[in-house]
Amino acid sequence: MSRMARDILAIPVTTVVSETAFSTGGRVLNKTRSMLKPSTVESLVCGQDWLRHKIEERNRRMTSQSTIRKKMFRENFSVGDCVHTRPSVNVNPNINLSPQQEELIVAIVSGKSVFITGSAGTEKSFFLQHAVLTLRRIHPPNSVFVTTSTGVVACVLGGQTLYSFAGVGLGKGTKEELISFVLKSTKAVDRWIRAKALVIDEINMIDGQLFDNLQFLSSTIRNTHDKGDKSLLWEGIQLIVSGDFFQLRPINPLNLRNEFAFESACWEAIFNI
Repeated sequence: MSRMARDILAIPVTTVVSETAFSTGGRVLNKTRSMLKPSTVESLVCGQDWLRHKIEERNRRMTSQSTIRKKMFRENFSVGDCVHTRPSVNVNPNINLSPQQEELIVAIVSGKSVFITGSAGTEKSFFLQHAVLTLRRIHPPNSVFVTTSTGVVACVLGGQTLYSFAGVGLGKGTKEELISFVLKSTKAVDRWIRAKALVIDEINMIDGQLFDNLQFLSSTIRNTHDKGDKSLLWEGIQLIVSGDFFQLRPINPLNLRNEFAFESACWEAIFNI
């Protein structure tokens, strides 16, 4: 409403001189804008001031609430309590987070797996970088792996592709074929054993069958080396998954019946938030 009053209905100050701004005078301001009665213009101007005051008051209240949440967060989770700190690419630890983003950070600190989504332009990748910084504070060195479905995004986040991390090549084949392939690579097995947290960006391009196969790999490899928690999916690896399923879809999915990752058998049981 404030924008309507400002941009559509109110008379621009540059259109008429100040002494005639509230004068009807029989004038037509231009070819597309008709004359408004002085009482109408005055009401719009006053309404605009009132709306602006309400918006500013609301912003001040939200800022105050955000400050209280951040204070509580810092009291419960300080850098001095961290196991390991390592700088992340283009991350400012003092960034202002929305209440929803703060809720996600608290969930991540508590060890929960989370799914981050939003439409294009909502700064998912920027928040993901902040989440990576948090993960590297609470987990041991070299146990947080940042992956994406494509190499281009991996360069932005300073990580690697999910296929490279998992050691599955192109990811084609049954889970038995994939485990046989992965076990031939000592580096891939070592990554699976060391992993405490796994970040997956652009999850919308990972199909459901591959996601289930990766869960199988995690369970099999970590069980073999007694490194996982048998009571949890992915053997206790904390998953931070991000993506928008309304954007690019999986290319040549293994099974059209579970084309997307959220259609995998393990999806709903993994994410707490």
